[in-house]
Amino acid sequence: MTRSHRLALAAVLFASLLSACGSSEQEHAPGAVTLLDPGREPRQELRYTIQPAAIEDFTMTMEMSMDQGDGNEIGLPRTVVAMELTPAVEGDSIRVAFRTRDIRVEDREGARAGLVPAMRAIMEGLKPMHGYWVVTPRGETGDSHFEGMESAPAQVKQAMADMQESIRSLVTELPKEPVGVGAKWRVEQFIPMLQAGILQRTDYEVLSLEGTRVELGVTLTQTLGHERSMNEGEAESGMLLQSVEGDGTGSVSLDFAHLAPVSSEMTSHSSMATAGKNTGAGIKTKTTMRMTGKGTW
Repeated sequence: MTRSHRLALAAVLFASLLSACGSSEQEHAPGAVTLLDPGREPRQELRYTIQPAAIEDFTMTMEMSMDQGDGNEIGLPRTVVAMELTPAVEGDSIRVAFRTRDIRVEDREGARAGLVPAMRAIMEGLKPMHGYWVVTPRGETGDSHFEGMESAPAQVKQAMADMQESIRSLVTELPKEPVGVGAKWRVEQFIPMLQAGILQRTDYEVLSLEGTRVELGVTLTQTLGHERSMNEGEAESGMLLQSVEGDGTGSVSLDFAHLAPVSSEMTSHSSMATAGKNTGAGIKTKTTMRMTGKGTW
């Protein structure tokens, strides 16, 4: 594997919280939602009230730079993921069919030469991604099934297995209580990753609220989670997550008649240390990431 391909694979690994794929079927525990401030009157319950079988498109654009411990920041190509969501009401829940329409890797100013073809080679095999996940009107996610990775290399499968989290995270988890402008709530989640996993805390604040439309400010922090048993892909890669520090700020605009966000943006910074399970050799990586999204229907 060339250096460009190693860097490209590293980019996919550290972007694994932002996109989704893999081939797995699992029960997904929703995050713990805590209301911190109900906000001003008037207040209302926030609930998704989708239009059954209406196709929604969501396009996610990511730009990232990495420092692998030598002080040299490496700009990575821009990645654009276009996906199609088809929600349908099933009892008290919403089943969301998902498929990837396109994944593009684009050159951009500051990107390391040679990374575009290497990342394109990796991402090309991810275009057939499809599946479903289940969500409640409060945005709590349930079981899911994602396919389209059967022919991918083992290392890429491992990187992608953690990326399912972001597709489910397109839907914002909402508080039980009625809220108004100025309301704040917190969602705490454990995200499995490289034997240890990440504890993620997301704080939301209602900036404006009118009918089914809401504008939210978002603050994100990430720290190292507890140890867990390794899955087959992780055992093959032999990588352990030793430390995590991350933070981010952004915003999201929602229309509760649709699952896809109207728009979203997030800028985040993270520092991760990983080590070989058998060798103990460590890799420290710092990343800066900007992600934007836009929904259409």
